[in-house]
Amino acid sequence: MSIVSAINTLFNHAGLRRFLVHSRLPLGAAALAVLLSLVRPSPWFWRGLAISLVGALAQGWCFACIMTSQELAVNGPYRFVRNPMYLARYTLLLGLLLMPDPTLPWRGLLPLVFTIVYLFFMHNRVRREERKLGPIFGAPYARYLESVPRLIPTWRAYPGGKTLHWNPAAFRRNHGARNLTVVLGGYLLAYLVVYHLKPWIGGM
Repeated sequence: MSIVSAINTLFNHAGLRRFLVHSRLPLGAAALAVLLSLVRPSPWFWRGLAISLVGALAQGWCFACIMTSQELAVNGPYRFVRNPMYLARYTLLLGLLLMPDPTLPWRGLLPLVFTIVYLFFMHNRVRREERKLGPIFGAPYARYLESVPRLIPTWRAYPGGKTLHWNPAAFRRNHGARNLTVVLGGYLLAYLVVYHLKPWIGGM
């Protein structure tokens, strides 16, 4: 078995996936704590925040355009790429990993390693979802797969949807407001820790 095949097998391990789903909150909190310990006031904090915010807003748009397993998502960003949600989350997290102290010699490895890991995650997650959605939506989904790229957005919009689309019911169903509130709260926490708490502790 090749290394790539072994990694793909690991990302499809049912037990590992269940553990990560059930432990996502404490793992996320621990990752945020470690990340904040590496951040100091610098232009990179604001650059990373801006990039992450773009991902957060794009994710919110995706929440308002998808009714999972109920209707085929072809509106909004789904007209240009089949999996905009995962691209938005990648951008959100990548921005956070650009915040750490730019003087750290290994800082550049963080976004690189994350990108590699995320590509494996996204590749395997998308394949599982496509196998699930095929029988649900049938021929319309097959046409959508043929017309819209999986991960690299195209400028040619899928003809069966609307770009300027926002479904409040979908946004509520996907807990979009709660998700955005948590993300914005995380940004505020990061700012307070980096620009106020750390300098205050250092000055004691």
